Amino acid sequence: MEMEKEIQELRRQLANQQSSPAAQPPPTIKAPPSDTASPRISSIPSQLDQYINSEQAVNSLLDLRSGLDGASQLRNLQNGQGRLARRLEGITLSQEQIQNLFHRFFKLFHPFMPLLEPAKTPDSYYDSSPLLFWIIISVAARHYSPDPSLLPSLSTPISHLLWATLADVPQSYIVVKALCILCTWPLPISSTSKDPTFMLHGLMSQIALQIGLHRPSHAQDFARFKIEFREEELKDRVKTWVACNMVSQR
Repeated sequence: MEMEKEIQELRRQLANQQSSPAAQPPPTIKAPPSDTASPRISSIPSQLDQYINSEQAVNSLLDLRSGLDGASQLRNLQNGQGRLARRLEGITLSQEQIQNLFHRFFKLFHPFMPLLEPAKTPDSYYDSSPLLFWIIISVAARHYSPDPSLLPSLSTPISHLLWATLADVPQSYIVVKALCILCTWPLPISSTSKDPTFMLHGLMSQIALQIGLHRPSHAQDFARFKIEFREEELKDRVKTWVACNMVSQR
């Protein structure tokens, strides 16, 4: 409410300045005599300066109100097209960076854990699970020469996202996929005493059992609502359960 009042007040002041007779147009530059130097603008009218400051203040408050500063996805208007960038806490990745990192993940890491679909777009992965999206990014950022500091920078924000996601019950099998990948390529840590990988192994297995991945054809027994899976989805759940067991036994 306070922000809306400030916006309304600034708009009112801006309208008054535009309609006020005291407001003057920007100064005109007269052509100098041929024997003088280039013309200079000695000053800008105070009314024009106030107008610019007021307009900038209104735009800043509108941007803040719309949540652009803390949104998880931002609009990148490069080349005149609205393209989605992604943001996690203080780290923002452009669409070009995301595409490069996803390409790197599926080329260098995915063959060792073929659990995902390379044909899906990064936006599709983000829509299905922000945690899975950022874990893919973190794995691809390992030994990433264009930005060696990216992985260390992502470590804490992804940890926050991880525990916030796990606190939301019940889970989906997409989270099990994310944990399989994370346990295979853990985030960097300062000491083994702070390594949560063994804990995550247990959580991964328990979530898989809780949602019935060990009985893919009887998933209805583990759900409160009627669910139906297509053949592709059933195969994906079986593949996820196999990967979960392989990762747990490492």
